[in-house]
Amino acid sequence: MYKTISRVFLSIILIVCSSYKIEENPEKGKVLIDLIMQGLNMSHFDPAVINDEFSKSVYDEYLKRLDFNKKFFSSEDINQLKKYEQDIDEQLNGGIYVFFDLLLSY
Repeated sequence: MYKTISRVFLSIILIVCSSYKIEENPEKGKVLIDLIMQGLNMSHFDPAVINDEFSKSVYDEYLKRLDFNKKFFSSEDINQLKKYEQDIDEQLNGGIYVFFDLLLSY
């Protein structure tokens, strides 16, 4: 249950972060996501393991919350985003945010 809550919490924070204009100041977006990850890893009472399962969970929750009625993303959009489904953990750990930057372009 706590892992589900932490994933939902991370998804909500990522949605809020993605609403900011990161392309205007990419360093600000990087710092914000780094702080979120640091908080989840160091301050959370039950930190989630950042792996492919975590990536899939974040991917599913993120898209579900962004497009819960499936009105905004086309099947082409989903296919383009699907290739990042297992890569979110590597991107977060490596400080590269291609998936989230790509979502900002829509």
